[in-house]
Amino acid sequence: MQKFPVGFDIGTTISVAAYVDQSGTPQVVKQTASTGLVPSAIFFDREPIVGKQAVELSVQSLDNYAEGFKRDVGKPHYRKRINGLDIPPEILTAFLVEHLTNQTRHLVGELSEVVVTVPAYFDQRQRSATQRAVSITGLNVLDVINEPTAAAIAAGYELIRAGETDTKRRILVYDLGGGTFDATLLEIDGRIFRTLGTDGDIYLGGRDFDERIATNIAETFIDRHGIDPRCDPSDLLRLDQLATQIKHALSQSESFDVSFQHAGLLCGFSFGRRLFESLVGPLVERTIMTAQSVISEAGFDWPDVDEILLVGGSSRIPLVRKRLESETQTPVRMVSDPDTSIAKGAALFAALRSETDYLDEASKFDVVNVNAHSLGIQGFDPDTQQRVNKIILPRNTPLPATATQVFTTMADGQPNVRVRLLEGESENPLFCTALGQCVVHLDPSLAKGTEVRVSCSYDASGNITVASNVPATKASAFVELRREGFAELDSLDSWRRRIAGDEAGEGSLDASATPLPKIVMLNEDSSLEELLERLDQIYAYVGRSVSDQAVPTEAIATQRLAKTLQAETNTLKRLIALLGLKQQSKKTPLEKMQLQGDVARVRMAWDQSNKLLQHSCISLGRTYLRFSNADTIENVSFQEVERLQQWIQRQLDAQQ
Repeated sequence: MQKFPVGFDIGTTISVAAYVDQSGTPQVVKQTASTGLVPSAIFFDREPIVGKQAVELSVQSLDNYAEGFKRDVGKPHYRKRINGLDIPPEILTAFLVEHLTNQTRHLVGELSEVVVTVPAYFDQRQRSATQRAVSITGLNVLDVINEPTAAAIAAGYELIRAGETDTKRRILVYDLGGGTFDATLLEIDGRIFRTLGTDGDIYLGGRDFDERIATNIAETFIDRHGIDPRCDPSDLLRLDQLATQIKHALSQSESFDVSFQHAGLLCGFSFGRRLFESLVGPLVERTIMTAQSVISEAGFDWPDVDEILLVGGSSRIPLVRKRLESETQTPVRMVSDPDTSIAKGAALFAALRSETDYLDEASKFDVVNVNAHSLGIQGFDPDTQQRVNKIILPRNTPLPATATQVFTTMADGQPNVRVRLLEGESENPLFCTALGQCVVHLDPSLAKGTEVRVSCSYDASGNITVASNVPATKASAFVELRREGFAELDSLDSWRRRIAGDEAGEGSLDASATPLPKIVMLNEDSSLEELLERLDQIYAYVGRSVSDQAVPTEAIATQRLAKTLQAETNTLKRLIALLGLKQQSKKTPLEKMQLQGDVARVRMAWDQSNKLLQHSCISLGRTYLRFSNADTIENVSFQEVERLQQWIQRQLDAQQ
């Protein structure tokens, strides 16, 4: 069976799959008869439910629902709690990718490799984590490409096929998606797409616009009724969904009639576009400032830019075009479909990379990227007696690129040279992303003062490799790159069993219900946040492990509290389910409003009880480890606990 080149745009709020057909035309994989857009949302029942149905089910059980996890990919401290189980964002992403894969296979047949997109401003850790998430679904990641570059490829490909490639042009890709913003300056010269500069914000997107709207509605509700609807998780979700609906409506009309209920109380008013623009205006200005920074860093000004290309669903907001045209005096154009252009560009890049015959010679193109973040190594400043980040490859360096750093051995027979790689602009390593340690293993016969060269390289896609050689012996040295802070990811089938509750039942504090995440590497230079998060993970695991065991006298009260809170949480969870069933039966409008208020109050109580339960497990684990004489606890390394405590104390002392 012939394999089609496929690209996935894994978005914060919407995901899209696309492929290139035999005529060389990119096509969107339709999820329904009318759309190829998949909400990046998951509802966990016995099986994960992905997409629109997940959003619809979310109001029934918020604690079984996950969305917006793209922003947290690659962050070891982030976990989404589902049914008492902490799920890393990479696993959530993998379930989403699995859904896209299954839908694509129904249409194009066998699928084994794919190009995936990421925000241009994603750092190396986030890119690697995204690639790992896709890989555990069984797909081979052909390449990872920046979202603005993919959008530019889709737009430029139309020019190539139309024969309009004679004129060199510079375009600013303004990519405002659901959760992230990227501004990328590209030069299209014939069939060459060359990135000149990029910048962005992974915490600025349509969701933040929604939050401004939701906050305004909540404050209006408080003014009228004295109650904050955001205190109930279920109503907070409904409020967010209403805000999204308002944002979409105001892109077409001047006003929207708001009607929102909470705890049996109603709030209704007209939400106008002028109010909307006053709320989100500062966010739009942030995007323009970022775009201006990209232009300036590349050595240009707005008159040097031929066109601004709008990408991403949130770029449809009229204020975006209005402010860009006013501020830059540059032509602004929306891509043909801002929601799907990134996926189409990824599919075209897949066709190019897979060397299929779907693209004829006249339609092929080249892509030149830059690194979005500076690459550095951690060094020591003898003047300040502080660790510093020494940048060896500045941001926006054309890729591929290589930088070489020279080290000398400090003693005869030195076994290795260790180099810590960092990504970021700050001189302070604490404000950079630690990529890992490069360990150069040396020949034991080398004398003190021997020169060792370590070369760090970005390939054309922004992936890092490290090589080393010893000039005196003309020999290469074995280099090991140990990445820091990555959790080991089990198979999706294993996660399915845990989420479905096949490994532990309700009412149990058994540690198997929430296995201790395995961290590949943390060290004394890891961030304080990561170290504290890891220590709390261990404490919580120990607390659940000893919930039904004999504990030291000092831990008895905390153990009783944990058991009481577990029973209370289970009772409240069953009550929420019972009230949910009552809501589905036929009721009068007054009865429905009363039930809605009951559900809101019980959800608030459940949320508070669940938070107290987690804190009590951490406290129980901490107290048990301090006062117990136990030699071992399954899956727990006492040495790791001691190291973490020492590293945390050192960082706290250094801050004083």
